[in-house]
Formats: sequence, C-alpha cells, structure tokens
Amino acid sequence: MGGGRREFLPNNTVDEENSRGLRWDNRNLIKEWQDLREDNGDVYEYVWNKEQLLNVDPNTDYLMGLFEASHCRYNLEANHDLEPTLTEMVEAAIKILSKNEEGYFVFVEGTFF
Repeated sequence: MGGGRREFLPNNTVDEENSRGLRWDNRNLIKEWQDLREDNGDVYEYVWNKEQLLNVDPNTDYLMGLFEASHCRYNLEANHDLEPTLTEMVEAAIKILSKNEEGYFVFVEGTFF
C-alpha cells in the first residue's frame, strides 16, 4: 500500500483520478496482478481510496492499495476524505496478515519530522 500508481499503468491510460500512467511497455501491472489472483482463485481486492480501504472484505487474503499517482502526500497536506493515513494502511495490512498462523512481517516506511 502506498503511492506510485502511475508506475503500474501504461502511458496511454489514465487512472481513477485522471493521472496518466508512465509505463512504456504497455503493461498494466494492476490488471496483471488482478488476473493472477483471479486465476489462482484468491480472495483479493485492489483499492485506490480511503473509503474502499476501510471497507475491505475481512475475508480478503491479498490487498493492493495505491492511493496516489505519485508519492503519498504528507499527512498535513493529504485530503483525508480520499487518502488513508499511514495508520489506517498499517491497520488494514495487519488485519489481513494476522490471519496467517505462521506469522508475518510488515515493513512500514514514513517520514516524521
């Protein structure tokens, strides 16, 4: 979960917020990920805004959240009606990962100053 949605989309498409993709190889990595999950019969969700993240099905095993075309905004600059906070992203990740009886590893990156 995080930003960088444009890096997953071909340069001839626009994302949910009308930002153009940057990939020159014409690959839509979001769609490829969804197709792989579908082919495997996985329970998955792709989300791009806060409301979707907060309403992820608790049975979801795979989650991709890309909340900005570029980098996520600093907390004080973000529109929290659309973009989840770092805390909300971490909480969602832990909910999904904690179902694994063998444990899990979460890497969280943020800027604090």
